[in-house]
Amino acid sequence: MRRFRRPATVTLDKDGLPTTFTAWGHTFGIVAQEEHWWLTERPWWTPENLGKPLDELQVRHYKVRANGVQRSAVVELVCLRGEWFVVGVED
Repeated sequence: MRRFRRPATVTLDKDGLPTTFTAWGHTFGIVAQEEHWWLTERPWWTPENLGKPLDELQVRHYKVRANGVQRSAVVELVCLRGEWFVVGVED
């Protein structure tokens, strides 16, 4: 899986799961969840995170199958404090 940290705009369904995302100027439809989403936490012990509430340090990960105009790929999306990023792409 190639690693990135590309900002993305994500559309969610009524259950809070991603249905589409836009990155690199293109919109991709999500056709399947490859894995159940999971949580990690940013390191609370680093100077920039000391004193922050734990919910601000949680990162929600989604591994999805996405279709674009020319190709399909497995994509890892993350949400940190309401901001979305594409962090991995596997063709």
